[in-house]
Amino acid sequence: MSSKKEELVGEIAILLGFPKPNMSNGSREPKTLFSEALVRLGISEKELSTKILICEHIATIAGLTWTPDCWSRGGTVTYKGLEVFRDAISILLDT
Repeated sequence: MSSKKEELVGEIAILLGFPKPNMSNGSREPKTLFSEALVRLGISEKELSTKILICEHIATIAGLTWTPDCWSRGGTVTYKGLEVFRDAISILLDT
C-alpha cells in the first residue's frame, strides 16, 4: 500500500520523465529523485549537497517560497516540501 508521500514522489518522477523510485524506510525519499531533477532542469549540482538544498534552490528559481515546514530533521523533505518541489518543477518545465 502506498502512502500519499509515495504517490507524490511518483508524480514528480512522471514530471521528470523517469520511473518512480523506491522509497526507503520511514518514507524517506531517495536522493536520486532530486539529482535527476537537477539533470532534467539543466542545473549544476555544484554546492547542492543535500536534498533540502536542491529543493530550496529549485523552488527559488521557480519563484516559490521554501519554508522551514518543507523539511524535517535528518534531511527528510516533508510532504509540503515535496508539493513545493513538484510545483517548482512543473513551473520550470512549463507543464
